[in-house]
Amino acid sequence: MYLLIKETFIIDNSETELYGISDGAGLMIIFTEDPVEAKSFVGICNENAVESNHIADIIEDRYYT
Repeated sequence: MYLLIKETFIIDNSETELYGISDGAGLMIIFTEDPVEAKSFVGICNENAVESNHIADIIEDRYYT
């Protein structure tokens, strides 16, 4: 089961919250500033039982191409 995660970073002297996905066992990828989008992505991965070794590729295809 995947979890929604939130990390706070200091970018240009300003706090920025970024969101991502974790499997609780080592996989942790931060990929968006939009918490709604991150929550939706985590839900889709859980609903479709996506294997953790495919998460990075899916994120790259969905958000960076």
